[in-house]
Amino acid sequence: PWLTWTVPRTQGCIQPGDTVYFKAGVYESGTGVFDGDNSKVIRFEGEEDAPFRLAVDPHAEGDWPVTFRGSFNLDGAGWGVIEGIEFEGDGEANVVLVSTSHITLEDCLVRGRVEDVDLETAGDYDCVKILGADGDEDQIEDIQVLGSTIRDCTQDAIDVTGARDVVYRNNTITNSWTMQIKGGTENILIEQNHIHNVRKGLNGAGMGGVNLGNPVIFTLPMDERFVARDVV
Repeated sequence: PWLTWTVPRTQGCIQPGDTVYFKAGVYESGTGVFDGDNSKVIRFEGEEDAPFRLAVDPHAEGDWPVTFRGSFNLDGAGWGVIEGIEFEGDGEANVVLVSTSHITLEDCLVRGRVEDVDLETAGDYDCVKILGADGDEDQIEDIQVLGSTIRDCTQDAIDVTGARDVVYRNNTITNSWTMQIKGGTENILIEQNHIHNVRKGLNGAGMGGVNLGNPVIFTLPMDERFVARDVV
């Protein structure tokens, strides 16, 4: 069903404040939310007082009637809320990549493909990747992951690099590696999450739970070189 959105005449029809309801079904890899001029992807752009919203058709039946399969990328399309959608990885890329500000992921299911992937040879792919700008640019900000289930990840459940004002609340994380916080990230709140059945990372490296990670030099702020601070 995603193909019905990719024709050029649909571009620009979604305005700030609009809600897009997805009918039940599987939306294959290549889905994305971008601000760029690319007719092969959907273009959404919200505003501070009028965020865009992606949600499940209220008439759809089942626990997770809408599945985005593959890699789902948000790049430049700020001020948005995504809720109630299942994201299923393919073992070849990050499942959900957020590299823009003011995004909320709420009541979603994000799952990798560990049952089909050889962890000894798999790439470094996270279930939720929050990736800030280079160190000489502004960090991305205001990212929230709320009430979601994240499981079966080949690497980190949530990896945040170069961001500020991040909230993880009321999530369930299982059969995955860790929450990774690194690369000049600050002011992050982690509360009321259920983390269980954690495991080591690829090739037995790393540790489960919450990890203040290794410095990623290209994302560290230029004026203050820090990995993570103000983590609660």
